[in-house]
Amino acid sequence: MLTTTLAGSLPKPSWLADSTHQLFAPWVAPADRLREAQDDAVRLALFDQEEAGIDIVSDGEQRRRHYIWGFLDGLTGTDTIELGQKRTRGGRYVAQQGVA
Repeated sequence: MLTTTLAGSLPKPSWLADSTHQLFAPWVAPADRLREAQDDAVRLALFDQEEAGIDIVSDGEQRRRHYIWGFLDGLTGTDTIELGQKRTRGGRYVAQQGVA
């Protein structure tokens, strides 16, 4: 038997985050309901994976704004709210960057 799982994140529902941004999806759920909305999104992610027959399911990273910012939020001297911009990939892309 081949065990299946998911690596990475699933798209966030539009009622949780604004997915029109390229690398991160800012929360659109009200702050006082954010945790509840994230919990609902996790339940949907789990349901979708179970329906697809995935053996080892995950939360789909529904609580993460960005793959690295969760780590940076725990460090002193970094700001992941007021973001700077940096051109990358030979100037073809402008990345949002946490400011130190």
